[in-house]
Amino acid sequence: TPQTIDSNGATGNKSYHNHGTPPKIVIMDEPTANIDSQTDDRIQAVIQQVFGSSVTVITIAHRLNTIIESDKIMVLAHGTVGEFDTPHALLTDTVQYGPTGMFRGMVDALGETAAVRLETAAMKKDL
Repeated sequence: TPQTIDSNGATGNKSYHNHGTPPKIVIMDEPTANIDSQTDDRIQAVIQQVFGSSVTVITIAHRLNTIIESDKIMVLAHGTVGEFDTPHALLTDTVQYGPTGMFRGMVDALGETAAVRLETAAMKKDL
């Protein structure tokens, strides 16, 4: 069940179904951190199917394929926002982010094959 925070700041496991209304925001911290990429893809599809565009999903992730189809990506560096934009803009807007922006650098560090796959996914998201 989803982790919730009550009005006093205490955490606990509560299902949103018990409240009668679905959540407006879902926060996932590394939802696919310790699984293979095929299972990761399946989980991402289920998240999109279940929540769609009716819920704001905030995903904290290190795996770029987990977030590449997000509406926006926020790149944090030393506790501050380094970049914030669509995945496609972060990869292609060299005027704003330079040819070696933070997100661009992370994608390139994965190697050419992975970078092309992520760029293609980001471009499809923008269409």
